[in-house]
Amino acid sequence: PVSAANPESAITNVETELVLSRLSPITLFEEASSALLNPEVRTLGLVTLAQLDGAIVSELTVAQSLLLVWAQVVGLVAATVVIFAAAYVAFLRQEVRA
Repeated sequence: PVSAANPESAITNVETELVLSRLSPITLFEEASSALLNPEVRTLGLVTLAQLDGAIVSELTVAQSLLLVWAQVVGLVAATVVIFAAAYVAFLRQEVRA
């Protein structure tokens, strides 16, 4: 358990949990779709009060939302390509006789 006296370790734990959860395609898809479909989403990670203090309240454009989720989109495309390539190689290694 994390005590309230050590907020740095709590932040580190939350960031570690976020990184590990982003290994899942469903998490990547949820983050990307929520940021693209809701222009009020400004960040996908942990937000501290210091970061909120200087934030400008406005909606993001589509281009800004895409900049926010480019890593998630690239991760989803890369995972698709890797899985497809592995399936293709496995298919080619099979001996097929007529």
